[in-house]
Amino acid sequence: MTTSWFSRLGDCASQPSCTSIPWYRVSFATPQVVSRVAMRGNREYASGYDFIRGKFEIMGAGDTVLWSGSYDLPQPDRDLDIALPAALPGVTAVKFTSEKDESIEPGFAELEVF
Repeated sequence: MTTSWFSRLGDCASQPSCTSIPWYRVSFATPQVVSRVAMRGNREYASGYDFIRGKFEIMGAGDTVLWSGSYDLPQPDRDLDIALPAALPGVTAVKFTSEKDESIEPGFAELEVF
């Protein structure tokens, strides 16, 4: 894991020049059971292009939110593992939305769903 995904220039949550708040969504072709979500911070830059805090949403049919939580992405690498209180069946998507970030094009390496 040495590459990262970065938002479009100007998509950020924390700078006055932000044009829209970045988000990333993983959708599934068929409903899944999800028990854990993990995010891996950007691996291309040591600092200055990180997501610092974000909201994670686990969605079911019709984009119904089955679970959500806001989390700080810890330093130094901004890696986070979230174990859900119980496995959730019927998951159709997982979404991350930035709440605080660095720069005008923050990024991350992976959004993993288990």
